[in-house]
Amino acid sequence: MSEQLKGADLVYFFVSDMERAVTFYRDVLGLRLVYRTGDDWAQFEAGSVQLGLHASAKGEHRPGGTLAFSRAVPIDKLHIQTRLKPHAIQR
Repeated sequence: MSEQLKGADLVYFFVSDMERAVTFYRDVLGLRLVYRTGDDWAQFEAGSVQLGLHASAKGEHRPGGTLAFSRAVPIDKLHIQTRLKPHAIQR
């Protein structure tokens, strides 16, 4: 009997600034932080998938990864821009 891949349980990205990344995913995107170990690892609930943030080594740059959302929801552009502004993130 063969098994088929049904989907992902966890997607993670390497980040160079854990505090800034956690703030972005929690406060801007509104994901629920479910687990954090200092500046090494943070994990969020992102629908049916867990999103992890893994710290890069000091001075190491690891290009991101991919996160795909399978459903679209209406987005209020002004609301998103207002939430991004305090984090110095521009469109």
